[in-house]
Amino acid sequence: MESDILAQFATGAEQFRNVRFTTLSAVTVLVLDLFLTFSMEVVCVWKAPWNAIKLLYLVIRYMPFIDVTTAVIFLFSYALPIHTCKSLYQFTSWMFCFGKILTDVIFTLRTWAVWGRNKYVGLLLVICCITSWLVILIFNGLYLKSVVYGISPVPRLMGCIATSSTTLLSVPFVAKMALSTTMLLLMIIAIISTRTYSGLLKVIFRDGIIYYIYTFISAFINFYVNLKLPKPYSSLFLTFLQLGSTTVAQAEDLSNACELATFGLNHKDVLDETYRKAGKIDAGNFAWLFGPSDRSDFANKLVSGLFPWEAPDRGIRFELYKLNVYGEGSFFKAHQDTPRSEDMFGSLVVLLPFTHEGGSLLLRHRGREFEFDGQALLQDAPSTASAAYVAFFSDVEHEVARVASGHRVTVTFNLYFDANKSAPVIQAPVDPQLEHPFKTALNTIIDNPALRLVHPFIGFGLEHAYPFKSAILGAVDLKGSDANLVKTLYELGIRHRFFLLYREDRENRYCPFRVLTRYIVDGDQGDDMTNELEMVAGAGSFLVWDKDPKEVAKDPPRCSDWYDCYEEDKRQYKRMKVEWVTEPSEEFVDRSTTIAYGNEASLAYHYHQLCVVATLFPRELPEKVEKDMPIDSKDGATDEDGADEEIHEGETDEEADGDWTDEEIDGSKDD
Repeated sequence: MESDILAQFATGAEQFRNVRFTTLSAVTVLVLDLFLTFSMEVVCVWKAPWNAIKLLYLVIRYMPFIDVTTAVIFLFSYALPIHTCKSLYQFTSWMFCFGKILTDVIFTLRTWAVWGRNKYVGLLLVICCITSWLVILIFNGLYLKSVVYGISPVPRLMGCIATSSTTLLSVPFVAKMALSTTMLLLMIIAIISTRTYSGLLKVIFRDGIIYYIYTFISAFINFYVNLKLPKPYSSLFLTFLQLGSTTVAQAEDLSNACELATFGLNHKDVLDETYRKAGKIDAGNFAWLFGPSDRSDFANKLVSGLFPWEAPDRGIRFELYKLNVYGEGSFFKAHQDTPRSEDMFGSLVVLLPFTHEGGSLLLRHRGREFEFDGQALLQDAPSTASAAYVAFFSDVEHEVARVASGHRVTVTFNLYFDANKSAPVIQAPVDPQLEHPFKTALNTIIDNPALRLVHPFIGFGLEHAYPFKSAILGAVDLKGSDANLVKTLYELGIRHRFFLLYREDRENRYCPFRVLTRYIVDGDQGDDMTNELEMVAGAGSFLVWDKDPKEVAKDPPRCSDWYDCYEEDKRQYKRMKVEWVTEPSEEFVDRSTTIAYGNEASLAYHYHQLCVVATLFPRELPEKVEKDMPIDSKDGATDEDGADEEIHEGETDEEADGDWTDEEIDGSKDD
C-alpha cells in the first residue's frame, strides 16, 4: 500500500515540477519579449491614434501578465485552502480561453484582409470562429466543474493539486486545431492565388503561416497531454488531516473522494443504498500514520479487553482495511464482518474526530446489545487531537445507525492471529491469583465420582462463531469466554473435542435427534432428502437424542426425513448422550450456515457455530472400569459396538491426546 502511494507521489511530484519549470520558462520568454520590443511598441503603437485595433492589441499584449501571475501563485504557493486553489485555477483557465479568443479575432481579421474582405470568406470565418469559441467555452466550463482538488501533505513540494478530473479539456484543443487548420488552408490558398507580393504582404503571409502552424502544434500537444498522460492522483485523494483541527470542508473532501460502499450478500457484492449508504476508500488509496504494532501498549490493552482472563498464545496482526465516510442520512443495517481466513478473529474501528450526530455503532450478540457512541467519547476527551475506537469479534452482529448530521469518518483494521509474532502481554482486570469461577465449579464435579457417572459427557455451545472451509481439522483459535472454557478443560485434564451440531431444517417437521460431526455440510448440499442424514452423519459422527430413542419409537415423528432414514438402518448410526451446559443456538446449527449479510462478498470462509463435548471419565480409571462404565442406563454400551479411534488429517498429536476413546462413548447401535 505504502509503495503504491509513494509511487504516485513520485510521479505527481515529477509532473508538478515540470509544470513549474514550463511556467517559469514561459514567464521568462514573455518578459524578454517585452524588453526587446518595448521601444518599438511605444513608437508604433502607443503614439498611434486610439482605435478598436489598438485597444485590442494592448489587451492581448498585457493580458498574459495577469495569467502568469495567477498561475505562479497557484503553482508556487504553499498550503492554500482548497477553495482558493479552485478559484485561482478557474480564473487562470478562463483568462486563457478569452486570450485565445481575442487572438483569434486579430488573426481572423488579418486572414479576411488577405482575401480582400471577401464576403463569402468572411462568412466562413465567422461561422468557424463562433463554432470554435462556443466549443471552447462550453467544454472548459464542464471540465472545471469536474475538477476535484486536494491539499498536499507535503506542501513545500506540491501545493494545490487536482486529484481527479475528466478528459473534457481535450475537446477545446480539438476545436482550436480545427480553426487553425482552416485559417492555414485559407492563407495557403491566398498565397497561391496572389501573383504579386509587396513587402508587407510577404510579412503577413510569413507570420500568418508560422502562427497557424505554431497554434496547431501547441493545441495538439495539449490535446495529447490531457488525453493520454496518466493522472498521478486519479486514484489518490491527497489531504493532510490533523486530528486536532479537522474541519467540515475536509470531511466533505473525504466524502467526495469516496466510492459508493457495497456489501456482501452471500457470494455477491451488492450496491443497495436501502441497506447500506456510505462511502469507502480502500486501503491501497490512502495512507494512515497510525499503524498499531503487535508489541505496542495499545495492542496489549486491546487484547486484555477481548481476552480478559488469558491472552492468546500467538501474536496478533493489524491489517488496514478501509476508510469509510457516513454523511447525513447514511447508515449500514445489521451485518457481520466477512471472514477472510481462519486466523481472522476481530475488527478494530477507529472513529476520527469529525463532528456529527447519530451514527452510533450497535453491537448485538446472543440477545445482548451494546451501543458505541464514539462522538460522545470524543466530546469528553481531554484533547481535541483524539480518536475513539472499539474492537469486537468479527462474528458479532453490528450496524451503523443513521447519521443525522455531519460526517462519521472511520478507519477499520482487520485483526488476525499470527504465529510469527510475539504473544501480547495481558493486563488482567482481575487478580491473577483468583481462580476463574467456571474452573471452580467444574472442579467440584470432577471431585465427585457420583456426578461423573451421572454426567459422563457434557456439552458447551460456544459463544462465538468461527470461520472454516470444510472441516475442523486442527486447533481452533478461540475468542473471549470460549478461550477461557477450553483453557480450563486443558488445565483440569478433561478430554474434549470440537463438533458442529446439525438439526434437520425442514419447516413444520421435527426430528428427535441432532447430529454431532466434525465436517461442514454446505447449505447447498443435501437436495436429495433420502441421503441427507447419511451425508451429515458420516464417519466420526454421533446422534444426540432429545429423549430416549425407545420412547420416541413408541410415538415416532411424522414427516421427518432424517428419522425415516434412521429407521431404515439404525445400526450404522452411533449415538452419544450429552448433557448441555450451554445449548447451541438454533440459528447457528441450522442447515444453511452461510451468513446473509457481510461487509463484502463472502470469500472461501463462512461462519459456523461450534460446540465442545467433554468427557468426565478420568484417565486414571482402570481400563476395565472405563470399558464397562454404563453411559446410558437404558441403552448401555458394549465393546463390540465401538470403532477404532480416528485421527482426522490435519490433527496434531496433542489434539488427539485430548480426545477420549470410543469405549468411553455410547457407541451402541439400535437393533
